[in-house]
Formats: sequence, structure tokens, C-alpha cells
Amino acid sequence: MILIAAILEALAWVLYDFGILNLENRNLNLWLGLVAFSFVMAVGLSWLIVRRQIIGQLDVDETDD
Repeated sequence: MILIAAILEALAWVLYDFGILNLENRNLNLWLGLVAFSFVMAVGLSWLIVRRQIIGQLDVDETDD
């Protein structure tokens, strides 16, 4: 999650340097922050499922009858 956040921060920095992202518009900055936070959380929460599929790990639930 930290890596994805760092990549998004670097992307925002590049967009600001090229003049595409303006820091004066608070509403746009708020929405971009919410979208970035949502993306980081989605990647972090779904990474376990992706990792299980890549390595072929199975889930087994033990129940006592």
C-alpha cells in the first residue's frame, strides 16, 4: 500500500510540474485525494486475493461437527 501511495504521490508531483494540476482549486484537490485514497485502499484490500491466485494457495475452513 505504501508503494502504491508513493507512486500516486509521484504522479501528482509530475502533473503539478507540468502545470496540469493546480493547487489553488480546493474541490479538485479534495476529489483527487479521495480517489487516490480509494485506489490505495482497494489495492491493499484486494492484494491478498491476487496473491492467493498467483501462488495457488487454497483456503480451508475447519469446522467441528
